[in-house]
Amino acid sequence: MGAVIDARQWHFHRRLFQRYGIVLGPADYSRIAKTIARRRVPFIDRRPDGSAVYLVQVPSSGALVFVAAKPNGVLITALPVHPRLLGLVNLSEKMRALVIDLGGLK
Repeated sequence: MGAVIDARQWHFHRRLFQRYGIVLGPADYSRIAKTIARRRVPFIDRRPDGSAVYLVQVPSSGALVFVAAKPNGVLITALPVHPRLLGLVNLSEKMRALVIDLGGLK
């Protein structure tokens, strides 16, 4: 018997796959949500709807992705890699290239 996930979680899973080609492993969704709720990931920017953008590492793959979430850890969506977001992050050139490659931004 597999895990049951709600529509909000499906949205996040679909966007993560569409934008980064990543399929979450077991417990990745809850681990990402917990790291945001515990403020253990870099805050990148505030969004007009009150949510925020964070740069998180997907536990099963190690990939860095931009995530929109509420401060309490409720995940909203996986955001596409955008030059403006990259400009707000202090990454090494190697890490920046990896994020750009995963996000399909060339």
